[in-house]
Amino acid sequence: MAFGRYNPSWVVAAGALPPLVPVPRAVARMLSEVLLPHAKRDELTLLHRATCADAAIASTLAASEPALRALFDGAADYQPSLLARATAKARGAPAAAISTISCAAFLSLLEREGELAPVHIHQLSEVTRDPAASRSFSLPAFAAEAKRAFLESSLARQLDVLAVDVPPPEPDALSAPVAPAAPAAPAAPAAPAAPATLAAPATLDFLGFTDCVALCARLRFAPLAAHLQPAPSVAAFLRNLLGETDVAAEVRAATRLHAEERFDPSAEGCAPPDEPLALRALWLRSWGAMSNAELPGWPLPS
Repeated sequence: MAFGRYNPSWVVAAGALPPLVPVPRAVARMLSEVLLPHAKRDELTLLHRATCADAAIASTLAASEPALRALFDGAADYQPSLLARATAKARGAPAAAISTISCAAFLSLLEREGELAPVHIHQLSEVTRDPAASRSFSLPAFAAEAKRAFLESSLARQLDVLAVDVPPPEPDALSAPVAPAAPAAPAAPAAPAAPATLAAPATLDFLGFTDCVALCARLRFAPLAAHLQPAPSVAAFLRNLLGETDVAAEVRAATRLHAEERFDPSAEGCAPPDEPLALRALWLRSWGAMSNAELPGWPLPS
């Protein structure tokens, strides 16, 4: 239509016209082939919800709660305000329980434990000179993803608090008749506008901190989804965060190729039934004295 409006002298031959398509079918094709495949999806929110609903991940976090609490208390940089203290006192909760951590402090904590740096490792194998161990695995720098996870967790935590703290209106209040409004008084002259203030920075309490740690684990080890299930990836991230291992060691352990079951000469059925016991004992001593670790393909499958 726009082309025809700005080019009125353009003549299209009858044979060059495209076949007519009904409007509903054209709209359906436009949605399924053009718009929906390229539409932006809020996949981070879906991943966050799936992570919070995973029972195995919740069990892993609960097992590490004392260590996470000590880590959070050491990194928390926002103390509760006077209003927050009064609210906590009215609810019977200690004021220390509502300390929060900022995004900058959270990123600093991850950087201190080596979680933000990129990682590149070569695959290892239990088999000597294994030709299958030829892959490399890389984890990109994690600062941007960690910030996204923090903001997502902060927003979700705020919505959770609002859902708990703001009760729904009473049904009687909704059906009560509205009193007629009083006559409006003459409007006073408008006061000068106050200067705009900056919004409060995003912070996380301890519950939001644990959710964010789990979400960071899913994002950090997402390239290894074929080797690390969700709960083991959270456990690996926790070991990194608590200083027990580093990211490279966890990647090597997750991608390491394991050998097939080794031949056990002492297992039942390996010896002929009529073999003398003395000869059998000599065979076992000879096998134990052999050094096969340098043979290509060791340990050999049975």
